[in-house]
Amino acid sequence: MSDVFDKIDAIGTDGVPVPRASWRGTLAINVPVLGLSSMDYHLKGAKAHTDQKPVKVVKVDSETNQLVVIKSFATATTTPISPSEPIPANPIIPVYVPATKHAFLAKEFEEGIMTEIPMERVVEKQESENGELISPFDRTTRIEVEPDGFVPMERIPEYKFKEIYTLIGDDDKKVREDASRVLKLARYLLEKQTALVAFFSWGRGYQFYTAVLYPYERKVDGRFFFMLGLAEGKLELSAFWSMEEKARIPIADVPQVPLSKPKGSKPKVTISK
Repeated sequence: MSDVFDKIDAIGTDGVPVPRASWRGTLAINVPVLGLSSMDYHLKGAKAHTDQKPVKVVKVDSETNQLVVIKSFATATTTPISPSEPIPANPIIPVYVPATKHAFLAKEFEEGIMTEIPMERVVEKQESENGELISPFDRTTRIEVEPDGFVPMERIPEYKFKEIYTLIGDDDKKVREDASRVLKLARYLLEKQTALVAFFSWGRGYQFYTAVLYPYERKVDGRFFFMLGLAEGKLELSAFWSMEEKARIPIADVPQVPLSKPKGSKPKVTISK
């Protein structure tokens, strides 16, 4: 696929428009137990499915972390009249009203207290459903799979995917990834019936995801895909609703589906962008 396909929609061999690549980055794998150690792949991906919702973004004082309201006020300035000019009985003096924005602490503003803060201290954050204020994450350009970042493919349906992307090798002239290497990786994962799990953030908002990379072979036409599912959480499957008469293994021994966590102190957000 040529570079022009990343700028405009092209028509594929099946007559369907080819989606534009909306993500480019590196997949870094370090899973010795699977025989995948210190391996990098340059990939690009196109959206196959999305179920996003807008987040609630608020203004915050960067020093106190308190909510801020922005108000525009006009400062009236009058044009002075020269003493030599006669003053009319009903003078009409031009008034110039340039509007300027001012920031106030929201809680005190509601109580009638005008505590103004400098505009340069105002930043945007996401307000979660429980009122927690979340700073935006950096955009993921390097998906790093840790040694324990894998899960059996049979557990993939337990992830709650909000977005799904299809991945291929990035043929940009700066990296020129060998497509056969990516295909070999996907085939290897299919053979092992294993999916890779890592952290992912678009960086244009406040949501981070658990990234699940897995191969998919479509039986109807034999086409092979490398998928990237972005999950906000996992399904809670109660043993009560299992249709098996007897559990094959004790419920306590069932391993948990792993979810990624961001590095640092940023908390997990479960509201999509």
